[in-house]
Amino acid sequence: MNTKEQILALIEDRRTLYMFLSRVYEKEFKRDRLKELFERIFQIRDLNILRSSEFNDGFETVSSYLKEAEKRDLAQVEMELAADYAGLFLGLWGKPLHPSESVCRSKGHLLIQESRDRVLKIYRMMGVDKVSEFTEPEDHIAIELQFMAYLCRKIFEALEQDNINAVVEYLNVQKDFLKNHLATWIPQFCQDIIQSPARGFYKGIAKITDKFLETDKEVIKDIINNVKSLI
Repeated sequence: MNTKEQILALIEDRRTLYMFLSRVYEKEFKRDRLKELFERIFQIRDLNILRSSEFNDGFETVSSYLKEAEKRDLAQVEMELAADYAGLFLGLWGKPLHPSESVCRSKGHLLIQESRDRVLKIYRMMGVDKVSEFTEPEDHIAIELQFMAYLCRKIFEALEQDNINAVVEYLNVQKDFLKNHLATWIPQFCQDIIQSPARGFYKGIAKITDKFLETDKEVIKDIINNVKSLI
């Protein structure tokens, strides 16, 4: 059985990774964010939750690109990653499709369909809304991942206060959101990225995303069982 401190550390690792992935998918990297990216990816690699060999392939793919990119002019790297972002997430390559649940799941591959309405209802039920500056729909991958990060923060705060009932409630929201939303479209979306003409950075990120969502299903179940034993 994990201690309260170990569970808190695990929840914080999950929050950190969900937030990192959200920011990667949110927009292309400008030059001033590239240096931060180089540093951040190696910090992320040291998270306890990612030390399993299952994540090696994804991190090796990302790290290989970044180590080579560090030796080149940042303007060139910025252009490369912007081109890949446009190809992958702005539809210039045709596939993968727009990075939103509605487009990937609806029959006509249209924006703002039933999936968007369902996630918006969940966000509002949990007291959150999308910031107006981000103009993509609420079921965009960056927003769905950010919502999971938000729930991690709420779980962390509730556990710090020994509010186990709230912890379990938030964890069950995460479990259902992962099952009914993230897991229904992001794995295939990641496979499309991996099979695309993109360079190693986004392919590696897709591998990490896919594996993390797969393993987080069991992590959530384990945390629920562990926190219940603290009652």
